[in-house]
Amino acid sequence: MGSTPAYSLTNLAATWTLSSENASFPKANLQDGRQGQVCKMNASAASWTLTGDLESAKQVLVVALCNHNFPTNTTIEIRKSSDNFAANDVQVMAPTSATAVRTTALTFTATTERYWRVIATFSPNLQGQIGELWIGDLTALSRQFVWGYAREARVGVKLEESESGGMFPVRLGKVRRSMNVSFEALTAAQWEELLTLLNDG
Repeated sequence: MGSTPAYSLTNLAATWTLSSENASFPKANLQDGRQGQVCKMNASAASWTLTGDLESAKQVLVVALCNHNFPTNTTIEIRKSSDNFAANDVQVMAPTSATAVRTTALTFTATTERYWRVIATFSPNLQGQIGELWIGDLTALSRQFVWGYAREARVGVKLEESESGGMFPVRLGKVRRSMNVSFEALTAAQWEELLTLLNDG
């Protein structure tokens, strides 16, 4: 098997500012690679705003909330800004319902910006929690492969070329499952499954 990655998914490191934070379940848990260590709001409220600074403008095409406790009537909105929302504030994705599974993946046309904001709105009020917040980019392939999942230093996924020329997917050294997908247009459900498996620590 070759060692050159053909596909890479990256969770971009961000500095997060939260509208509400429980000191016992801090924002440091948002990107620690372990969805079992959750970040929680300090108390129940009607909404929760999480603002991330990527330090420089970077391309993003998915934001995913793993191991959340949001009911399906929760709406999640994604916004971006070039000046930390001082004057520039652009909606990337209109309010979208959370999914019933523990991971909600929000996908959109790849866009480049430094500051990103996730706004969750609850009804009724909720003390929200998120186990892992993915904000990332995908290096896309142009054709379909049978693939699975791999954990790579808790920050990415790789598919490697097999001796037969196909793509051999691994997860912790063993094939866990596979599916046929086009990496040019992963569906939200595929992102949810992928990110849930990646963050099951």
